[in-house]
Amino acid sequence: MAVAGLIRAGFGRFLAVLLMAYELVRVESDAALAMLAADQWLDRVAAAAAAGRPHRVALAGGRITKRFLATVAERARERGVSLGGVDYIWGAERCEPTSDPESTQRLA
Repeated sequence: MAVAGLIRAGFGRFLAVLLMAYELVRVESDAALAMLAADQWLDRVAAAAAAGRPHRVALAGGRITKRFLATVAERARERGVSLGGVDYIWGAERCEPTSDPESTQRLA
């Protein structure tokens, strides 16, 4: 019982710190969300490149992912941010072959 209590207390502190590290932002549309997320992510990609290290990302599928990836490509061109140093990991819950129209790998 004491161990379970410590685990719960430790998780509670972890969760509190985790939640404090993020800001809740309201956006008006999928396009606005994709733009905000793309710009913030490209900032991290550019910082990793400037530091001479790769940037790793796990991509999931879904409706917003298609818009996000298209916006990333567009904003990367506009900003001159190279995606060549990004290591991609496919994190979709389904394992579709690349021939499937809903394949995350195909989408990216």
